[in-house]
Amino acid sequence: MDFLRAGAIPALTALGVLALPAAAAPCSIDGTYRFRSESSKGETETFNRLVVLPQGEGRKLFKLDNPQAPQQGFGGSEPRARPKYTALAVQAQVAGSRVRFLDAAGKVLAEGKLDSGGKWTCRGERLERSSENMAGVGDEIRTDRLDESLRREGDALVYSETRTTIDPPGGKPRASEMRFGPAP
Repeated sequence: MDFLRAGAIPALTALGVLALPAAAAPCSIDGTYRFRSESSKGETETFNRLVVLPQGEGRKLFKLDNPQAPQQGFGGSEPRARPKYTALAVQAQVAGSRVRFLDAAGKVLAEGKLDSGGKWTCRGERLERSSENMAGVGDEIRTDRLDESLRREGDALVYSETRTTIDPPGGKPRASEMRFGPAP
């Protein structure tokens, strides 16, 4: 290609167009990850927390254990039994903004979009989004800002969130992180 003479403009333009997909690559989180997160504190979360699924689709990811178990107590002294669930999904497959949840046999259980909870923006080598919401009752209403990010660390996907109370001002931001390792 001629980059120095009069024909250089089309060649440089073509080179620039070809370089665009490579510029977006650092924010790519495409891959297949474990459905349950890894945590140093022993707490785990499930990948579906990052995706707003269509009505009723979330039930396909879990199985209710012992659905015939009697519910205990509405009385003041009896504890209410919490139902126990088993996760049917073992993998989350990410391609662009689409997420497919797969069982151990590789069957698709449900599909959703990462952007359904708000649009992600590429910043550096990670995806970020931010939102504000109000919570509370009566005179105890507050406004929180939630800053989220998704980034790859090796073969793992790391989700970070920081929740900050902005009204009334004050208080320390609360940060948490979940790591979804590569699928087996």
